[in-house]
Amino acid sequence: MMFDVLIKGGTVVVGSGAAPQIQNGAIKDGRIVAVASFVPGDAHEVVNARGLLVTPGFIDLHTHYGAQVLWDSALLAHGRRHHGGDG
Repeated sequence: MMFDVLIKGGTVVVGSGAAPQIQNGAIKDGRIVAVASFVPGDAHEVVNARGLLVTPGFIDLHTHYGAQVLWDSALLAHGRRHHGGDG
């Protein structure tokens, strides 16, 4: 099978409480389609993840935009600040 991205040799943490494992992951059409010790197939892009954590399905919501959102209109919907109330 041809994947869009093949991530090889990363330390996979799935968040289930299971011990991390060295595995490969495959992405096709924006979706994770395989996570296993061996994923057969080629990819348009191969990422060497040796020594890196791979956390499929996790979304990191951490940002440093907290204060910036008060003055940077590029971060605001329609360039408007809403401070509560009617306006």
